[in-house]
Amino acid sequence: FSVIGCKEPQNNISSSNPEPLKSEISSDIVVSATPDDDITDPENTESNTQGAEVEIKNITPKKGEALGVDVSKWQGKIDWSKVKDAGIDFAVIRIGFRGENGKIYKDEYADYNIQQASRNGVLVGVYFFSTAVNTNEAAEEAEWVKENIKYYPVSLPVVYDCEGFHNSASRMYNLSNKQRTDNALSFIEKIKSIGYDALFYASKNDLETAFETERIEAKS
Repeated sequence: FSVIGCKEPQNNISSSNPEPLKSEISSDIVVSATPDDDITDPENTESNTQGAEVEIKNITPKKGEALGVDVSKWQGKIDWSKVKDAGIDFAVIRIGFRGENGKIYKDEYADYNIQQASRNGVLVGVYFFSTAVNTNEAAEEAEWVKENIKYYPVSLPVVYDCEGFHNSASRMYNLSNKQRTDNALSFIEKIKSIGYDALFYASKNDLETAFETERIEAKS
């Protein structure tokens, strides 16, 4: 039910000069983020977290395992043919986020990443970066995700990603562990009711200290 990792820009598989995207999805609730919205993107600060560098070529998956990456606009415009050639089997792509202003945005590169990953034989899952402060907002986020992936071949889970709440500037800063867990379960249960597999993402530390993890495990 959980995924542990870090979001570090994969510059070695990105190309320069990103171009504006034209969404293939028609939805009245889509608000596509632009560079002007970076200030409200909660992952703007999270993407600067330093993790361990790993050379994909030095990784040998065990039998039954696969290699994957998670990406968002912060990795730039990715050359997905190079990703596939590097031995990556799947990608978890940010479909959107709720900004610190409370508004929901589609990731600037979501459509491009999903389309190009699929066309190059990389299996696709998506994640939503939540800043929900109550269960109604979390359920709204799940419904938004449904509307924005329903035309795409998303064969891997839809991931609930909630981070950054330790920052006093976060709209989630004063939430209790119970409320954060209630929000996660609201999103997960809504996604599962729609017919997608759901996944909960958190760091090891947050799993142990910031969520009522046993309640989430019970729903997995």
